[in-house]
Amino acid sequence: EVTGSTFALNTAYNNGGAIYSHHYSSLSIEDTVLEDGLAQYGYGGSVYFYPTTGSAYDLSISDSTISDSTAYYHGGGVYAYATNDLSITGSDFVDNAANSANSNYDGGGLYMHSTRTAEVANNVFCGNSAYGGGGVYSYYVYTNSDEWTNNIFSDNSATWDGGGAIWMKTHYYNEFVNNTLVGNDANRYGGGVRYQTSYATFTNNVVAFTQGGDGVHGDATSQAN
Repeated sequence: EVTGSTFALNTAYNNGGAIYSHHYSSLSIEDTVLEDGLAQYGYGGSVYFYPTTGSAYDLSISDSTISDSTAYYHGGGVYAYATNDLSITGSDFVDNAANSANSNYDGGGLYMHSTRTAEVANNVFCGNSAYGGGGVYSYYVYTNSDEWTNNIFSDNSATWDGGGAIWMKTHYYNEFVNNTLVGNDANRYGGGVRYQTSYATFTNNVVAFTQGGDGVHGDATSQAN
């Protein structure tokens, strides 16, 4: 558990510029500032979370700020793989960048892969960038507990692919409610949100001033209500 702390100007040669959590453990970050983290040749500019076994260990980030962090590969701010319950609430992800490898790496603010349940609420994602999923790239949330509410996504960019604010791929049942997406940009496929092979309920959201790519894009294998 990390509480009431500040991490600044930390560098890892590989993964997790400030925090590296691996092998059979949960991680909780609360009321903490992580800034200017660098994963020089790896994943997770500030935070790397990969407990190696799925459906067992949780990641919680609350009331925290992750800013100005960079990853060579996925997850400019935070990289989370094989998470049981993922909860991100009341936090700011600002000016983070993935893909300094200059190839096809995603999730400028947050990269999440193989998640059992997701709660993403009352956060701000601003000015993040990546190849795809400038603010967030989320692949494979595999239960019906997948709620994204009352978040603000502004001025995030997918520099080459889709999902300027968010790219959601293979979500079994996503609830996307009361979110605001303003001024986000993608080279193609969803300057605001890109849904790929996903089912979603998209309710009472604001999507405005999208700079490039359509506001919300769903491919032929996605369905939204």
